[in-house]
Amino acid sequence: MSPGALKGRVSFPGDYQLTLEALAFGILSGAEVNLLDVSPAPEVEEFAGFLRGCGVSVERLGVTITISGQGWKDRVVVDSAVPDTVLPCVVGSSVFSSREVRITGGAGERAGRVSPVLDMLRQVGLRDENVAVSDTDLVIRDAEFSPKACIETDTVTDFETVAAAAMAKRRAVLISFPYQAAAHTVRLLSMLGCSVSSPEGGDDTDEELMRRLARAGKDEPHERREFSWNGDHASVIKIPGDTTLAASIGGAAVLVQGSHVTLEKVLWERSRRGFFEALRRMKCQVDATLLPPERFSFDSADITMKWSKCDGISVTPGQARTMEAELPILCAVASCATGTTVIRADQNVPGFGKDRCRAMARGLEILGGHVGSYADGIVFHGIQELRGGEVDAGDSEHVALGLALAGLAAWGTTTLDNVGEQSYLFELFRRLIGELSAGKQRALL
Repeated sequence: MSPGALKGRVSFPGDYQLTLEALAFGILSGAEVNLLDVSPAPEVEEFAGFLRGCGVSVERLGVTITISGQGWKDRVVVDSAVPDTVLPCVVGSSVFSSREVRITGGAGERAGRVSPVLDMLRQVGLRDENVAVSDTDLVIRDAEFSPKACIETDTVTDFETVAAAAMAKRRAVLISFPYQAAAHTVRLLSMLGCSVSSPEGGDDTDEELMRRLARAGKDEPHERREFSWNGDHASVIKIPGDTTLAASIGGAAVLVQGSHVTLEKVLWERSRRGFFEALRRMKCQVDATLLPPERFSFDSADITMKWSKCDGISVTPGQARTMEAELPILCAVASCATGTTVIRADQNVPGFGKDRCRAMARGLEILGGHVGSYADGIVFHGIQELRGGEVDAGDSEHVALGLALAGLAAWGTTTLDNVGEQSYLFELFRRLIGELSAGKQRALL
């Protein structure tokens, strides 16, 4: 049942994904780094505990985490305390800087996430004889970093895998990568001691021609850049507000009639604002005011969103990579849009894999949505009215957020089951919806 119009301004804790990435790359810097306004998600503290167990100095005081980069031990056990978000960085950096790396479940329940990482590491020196299976674990020993002249990467996961390996070894590497999906990671690496430059003898005119041809073909343009180590690192890095949580509140404002909400200091990097750009293309009322840049921080913005009648759109795989965790939220908006929305996305991304895609489709169908699927995506034939029902989030808080939005837009009562054991984002979403629907002018976290 709709809570009524959402009104007011809301600020958010630090971005969850960016906090984890700053920790994972930060330990490779070899120096002390202070992370300000970090995410309070339980997984962040769990990952910090993993790093402490690996000998890294990690101290937390409120919303500040201080880490002293020391690299990895001789033997590293990558277990469930390492979230999928930073698995590529941890594995990529430790495989070439430790004698042995054991990935628990790497040949079992985590095989779908680990396999693409190992495929990419084979491009920089990992050999089949370095990898062994022990029950459901993978054990990697004595790998030597020997990258090709230019490493071709197609996803941000591939890019972060290679960049982490090179950073751990303090070796220069030339990478072709999708800048649209990796812009925030490039900025983070620059803060942590990497220099990013055009390859020697490179032709900027040719680069621009490649970008234009890619856009003309509706493909994602790539950049070719050399990443090398210069040690010029930031001692302080500030984390803007959480993108996924902001997207969930913004999506609710679009769907609930009469709503008018301002989202304060939200991460606004090109590679992380895809959800809001998609809503703009759907003709939703989304106005972003870019905030003055701060040293050693990322782009951020205040975003004002209002209830809107929206149209269906087509989302390419490249566009989907800029909103992986927010795709279930976009699905909810698409189910209420006029016309058809087609979302084509990689099926192994952390926020929207096959299981979550299916759970989202089943839930929306129960609520009366018209959903279809095909090999590499999902299709929504928007309708004007959903109805309440009992839906299952499949133990995914990202799916839970998407189905909760659909429930807010539906007539009647929606019951949501299996939101996940750690539902940090979902619980904050519920709290904020309550505060904004109660007419509070400002909701603070």
